Amino acid sequence: MAQGPLYGAKEVTVLLASLARRALWRSAVTLLFTAEEVLDLPCLGAALQACEKSGQWQMALMLLEDFSSRRLLPDGGALASALLATGRAGAWQQGCWILKMVRSGKWNTKALPKAEWSRVATAAVSVCGQQRQWRMATQVLEVLQQDGLQLTVVPFNAWMRWTRPSSAHDELCNQAFGARARGAFSAWEAHMKVAEELSVPGSCVPDQITLNSVVQSCAEIACWEASLALVKAAPSWLDVKPDAVSLAA
Repeated sequence: MAQGPLYGAKEVTVLLASLARRALWRSAVTLLFTAEEVLDLPCLGAALQACEKSGQWQMALMLLEDFSSRRLLPDGGALASALLATGRAGAWQQGCWILKMVRSGKWNTKALPKAEWSRVATAAVSVCGQQRQWRMATQVLEVLQQDGLQLTVVPFNAWMRWTRPSSAHDELCNQAFGARARGAFSAWEAHMKVAEELSVPGSCVPDQITLNSVVQSCAEIACWEASLALVKAAPSWLDVKPDAVSLAA
């Protein structure tokens, strides 16, 4: 009488997650294929996280290709791991290439919900930001919006994080922010414009992190007048109340 597998998908996922935390990608990939009879999406996601932490973007891409052929389609988290692996490897161009494939509908990504697309967008922005590719980080959000995708505020907050004055010098702002700056010549002005765009009805809703990011951008260049005005106007402008972080900035 044939016996079934000695372990299930849940147990495999736990083991893969443990390997991922230690960046043991070779062991994770070996386990993934050893237990392929019981694999599900959480298993694949855990293995991709191991590749992410090790910067093994080629292996992450191979796993996406292999398991999509078995009708195990990736979610936003799995795609984000593949993108972030390129950031760990310093290969932001390859990250943009993967994003292009995702946008084209490869791996059936057209069916991804808003929250999943936002995870992909946040990862892509972070990859470009880590490599100081501020203009490309801006273009990531612009092209996804041009594709008609509805994003949450999370990738926009990530964009503000990576393009703060401490990261992007004012003399690079025209190159970094491109069309999104719309004539602004400093990071804090560009951030204010984006926050204003997000507050328009029908757009994604700005949150506490959005406010804190703009206030901190002002504070980092000692623009205290703008910082104070933001804190006062936040409840009516962004429908967000200042917290301890924004007040301390």
